[in-house]
Amino acid sequence: MERKHHFMIWADNSTPLNHGHLLLTVNSVYDEALYITNEEMKAKGKGDIDVQAVVERPHVYILGTCGSCKVHQLAYINNRQAYLQNLDIKITTSNGAEITDTVHFFSW
Repeated sequence: MERKHHFMIWADNSTPLNHGHLLLTVNSVYDEALYITNEEMKAKGKGDIDVQAVVERPHVYILGTCGSCKVHQLAYINNRQAYLQNLDIKITTSNGAEITDTVHFFSW
C-alpha cells in the first residue's frame, strides 16, 4: 500500500502596525495509516488524547518582517526552496513501508 505523508503550508502576509510580515506555518495532516489513533493511545495508558489535534498543531516555518510586495517576500525563497528540494527523500518506517511526502500550499 502506498503511503503519503501530507503537509500543509499556510502563508499569511499581513501588515500589523504598518509593518509587513510574512508568516508561513507547516503542519502534518493526520492519517490513521501513519499515526496512532485515540483508542490506541488510550490502550497504551496515555489517557484520552485527541491525537489528530496534536499532530495537526501548526508550527512556525518562517516568520519574517518584509514589505507586502512580492519582491520583498521572494527574499525568503531560498529557505522554502531548500525545504522543497528535500521532499523527494523517502522515509522508511520501522516496518519497512516507504512514506511519500506531499505538500499542500494555502494562502489567505
